[in-house]
Amino acid sequence: MKKLLFVDCCIRGDVSRTKKLAEAFLSALPEGYAIERVDLGTAEIYPLDRARYFAREKLLDGGKLGDPLFGYAKQLAEADVVLVASPFWDMGIPARLKTYIENVSIAGITFSCDQAGNYEVQGGAHDLSHDPRHGDPRRERNGTGDALPQSDLQILRHRRA
Repeated sequence: MKKLLFVDCCIRGDVSRTKKLAEAFLSALPEGYAIERVDLGTAEIYPLDRARYFAREKLLDGGKLGDPLFGYAKQLAEADVVLVASPFWDMGIPARLKTYIENVSIAGITFSCDQAGNYEVQGGAHDLSHDPRHGDPRRERNGTGDALPQSDLQILRHRRA
């Protein structure tokens, strides 16, 4: 069975158009996928400040990749397919998603770097498909319509060699 990791950054929950699109995608999956979810609206995930940076570097230097600090990175690296759903807010992605990306970008878990400075993805996703859509959800609530749905559906697929 393949593991699909659904990273849900739809802070508005079930009223989010992006969330509805992602759920439709998940419900249309063929058999053979186990879905694991990360809700970034409620997840205990923190930005990398000075103290967390030095704590993380100490763990990495000590080869302690099994530490809970690296849990999200290990979860991502173990996924065969990753679906990230987040809105397109104020011309960018939400801070919660940026924080998640910062937390899962761990050398030795999700990527490696050779002597020449070339990066390679380890485990997890290798391809990124990014399809931003935009709009103003206030217009939708006010009944004025919205030509383009506000969604930013990102699909990461893992191709095994």
